[in-house]
Amino acid sequence: MIRVLRYSSDIHLEMSQDIETLPHVAALYNFTPLENHRGNHEYYNIQSTHGSNKPKTIDEINIELDKLCAQFKNVHFLNNKTFQLDEFKIIGSTLWSHVPESSRQAVARGLNDYRLIGVSDPITNERRPASVADTNQLHKRAVQFIERELQNATNCILLTHHAPLYSMPRENKYLCSPHYLDSDINSAFHTDLNFLVKPPVLLWIYGHTHYTSKFIHNGVVIASNQVGYDKSPFHYQVNEEIVLGYAKI
Repeated sequence: MIRVLRYSSDIHLEMSQDIETLPHVAALYNFTPLENHRGNHEYYNIQSTHGSNKPKTIDEINIELDKLCAQFKNVHFLNNKTFQLDEFKIIGSTLWSHVPESSRQAVARGLNDYRLIGVSDPITNERRPASVADTNQLHKRAVQFIERELQNATNCILLTHHAPLYSMPRENKYLCSPHYLDSDINSAFHTDLNFLVKPPVLLWIYGHTHYTSKFIHNGVVIASNQVGYDKSPFHYQVNEEIVLGYAKI
């Protein structure tokens, strides 16, 4: 059976006031199956984490999303989980990113993640805004999960929100806009996971950078199809697809 994978990310429906979502929920049943993993924005709380209203934590939102997706027999919430589709093992994770010590202050200042995402403190159990240390720990767990799932596996497809590589301009391989190559918050979007980008991985789809691209690295197709905030997103294709088993550019 030929399997065609359609993919897109960073749609940001919350930024578009002209999109009605509820009437289209039934259309999900036309896809078999539909894999879903979360980005950082799904964990944002409307209320400030410093306000009187307590924010929901990452774990609480994950539980809600798991229950929501479970209402559809063909929708799978891949939060550090896998799904077997014929001969293909689909591995899903938000992934987050590893922010080195030298970039922690810039990243904490520059991203709303550290103001609008809530966590439960592992020591006090009190709710508080997420820190770079928290997301670094989430990244570590995600990488360990991916490593375990790749052991003795074949025909793997990775779906992550954060990017698994930095851009490689000398090779004309970009995972973000060239405009941001020297940004001091790049590590909030990318991590160098080159050691994982190899067989048995066939295809690695990512998001978060609001930049659409597709190239081959270490024999693996690296691809993204992102909408972002712009009304005219760069190179985004509504019908972008890859035929599994023939994952070529």
